[in-house]
Amino acid sequence: MRAYQAWAGDIRVTDKSPQGAAQRFFAAYPNKRKCSIAEGTSNGSVFTVNYNLYRGAEVPFWPDVTKKMVADLPGEA
Repeated sequence: MRAYQAWAGDIRVTDKSPQGAAQRFFAAYPNKRKCSIAEGTSNGSVFTVNYNLYRGAEVPFWPDVTKKMVADLPGEA
């Protein structure tokens, strides 16, 4: 299943949308100033990012997301 993971250091939070992942991250860790978000697949407790090097596809990635930027991230479609 496609998912998005927000992380900072060893802290990781996964959700169905980039906006949801950021909201859950900052709700769980309000003292954190920023996180990064990447698209991947989630199978329960395992999150995998597929870097398709042979086709040159870019993985959706949002670096250095702050609390003020959360509303600008894509939500669930």
